[in-house]
Amino acid sequence: MRSQFEKVIRVHLYKIIIALLAVGILCCWYIYFQTKDAKYEALLAGMVTGLIVALIQYLLDWNEHAEIETIKKLGIRRILPHRDDKAYYQDLLSQATGNIDVLGVTASRFIEDFAHATRGDSQTLLEALNRGVRVRILLPKAKHLKQPDVPRAESAKTRMEQIARSHPGFEYRYFDHPPTHSLVKVDKECLFGPVFPHVNSKDSPTMHADVDSAFVAEYLRYFENEWTQASED
Repeated sequence: MRSQFEKVIRVHLYKIIIALLAVGILCCWYIYFQTKDAKYEALLAGMVTGLIVALIQYLLDWNEHAEIETIKKLGIRRILPHRDDKAYYQDLLSQATGNIDVLGVTASRFIEDFAHATRGDSQTLLEALNRGVRVRILLPKAKHLKQPDVPRAESAKTRMEQIARSHPGFEYRYFDHPPTHSLVKVDKECLFGPVFPHVNSKDSPTMHADVDSAFVAEYLRYFENEWTQASED
């Protein structure tokens, strides 16, 4: 956010510099043709060079600024190189007031980090449930997982069964095909991205955007369609 603010300041500063240089050039041009003084000729040449440099820098900064503004208008907040950032997700979950939807592979890390049975620093999801937040977790059936993921999925299911018994607002279901997408939606914000067959989910990139973003719309429709067709086992 700060770098973007600094970029905007630089763009406007270059506008001021260009305006001042343009005025200075006109003044020097007028004086030079009135006096034919060589020092004004050298000054004029220097100011014209400065104006060209300022114009080039302004165009470069403005182009970058315009690209950033285009991304912001699409509702994109940040692009994360991986999903293994507990603090980033925890901050979002701790502010949830309405609903949390999760689409993943095994949800083992998500449950471990935010719904641990005993660890006090890993119960953010349980705290959200206690506030009345609705939570839905959507996962593939075990037969569609890689063998190393099966024990983690079974462990997560055991824990989710426990949570569902004590928290009516908690639901989980399973779809009958391999996982292709990952999603964590918290109220009006969403983190989403692909699931690669030979890459750990935590090491895959993800995008953080507003739920109104055109990028998110298809993911949310996909989640709802899968949820209606999924089963509890």
